[in-house]
Amino acid sequence: MERMISRPKAQAQAFIILGFLALVWGSSFILMKRALIAFPPLYVAAFRIIFAGIALAPFAWQHRTQIDKRLLKYYAVIGLFGSALPALLFATAQTHINSSTASLLNALSPLCALLLGALFFGAKPEWNKILGVAIGFGGAVLLVFAARGDAATSGITWYALLLVAATMCYGLNANLISRYLQTSPPILTNSLALGMLGVAYGAILLVLNLIRADAILPQWSSFSAHPYFWQSLGFLLVLSLLGTAFSNVLYVKLIQISSPVFATSVTYLIPIVAIGWGLLDGEIITLLHTVGIVLILSGIFLVNRRLGKS
Repeated sequence: MERMISRPKAQAQAFIILGFLALVWGSSFILMKRALIAFPPLYVAAFRIIFAGIALAPFAWQHRTQIDKRLLKYYAVIGLFGSALPALLFATAQTHINSSTASLLNALSPLCALLLGALFFGAKPEWNKILGVAIGFGGAVLLVFAARGDAATSGITWYALLLVAATMCYGLNANLISRYLQTSPPILTNSLALGMLGVAYGAILLVLNLIRADAILPQWSSFSAHPYFWQSLGFLLVLSLLGTAFSNVLYVKLIQISSPVFATSVTYLIPIVAIGWGLLDGEIITLLHTVGIVLILSGIFLVNRRLGKS
């Protein structure tokens, strides 16, 4: 049976953390939008992972005696699908799609976790969960078409599909952790995964700059003189440290003092915060956006409806 939040102090702490995570993760999309003003998508993704990996390095060192070398490949895979690849997909997509649409499609993540778990990991979902996935993905289809209305999209919806692919990565990541790293301390999992992929991203940037692969990655000098460079760097640092590193630690804490169901309810709150930032930034929310997110959140509700019952 799902455990409840029993102690008043723990209950208050849980709601504070939940609200903070909703604010931070809901703000990640507008932070990414601001970082992209001066930085190319690959730099935004790479620096996000590198900075987060550096911030969490002390935790990896603290838990170094618990590292099982046989699991290193899984930490790398978790880092790839849980952070590195989605960060690049989101940054690339948001060069053509507004932050509100990105946040709405991000809400597909728990549905993707259930779908991939059923297809490839032997999970046997109940009928309400299957219905929830179907409804949620119906909402995603509407959002893909709603992306045609984004000012920067000009009728292109392929970038919206990049966001769907990113949520698939998140869903795969959740299943991989559950299957292969169930007994690994969460803080160790996060710090090692981000650290390993941070090193990989750093190596990629270094090589591309050394060989001057301008067609793939603009040279540093081509955008370091951008008038918005330092502001974009500041937004990128906040995104990395709060939105990726610190928030992951808090999320683990939230699960520990409450329950997985309570913790995942942050999924309902993130789009509200992101849409609020989008409206303040002049983004337009259409009827298709509204219907799409209602369907996705309805799907998430159905998926979680019977969790906690024994």
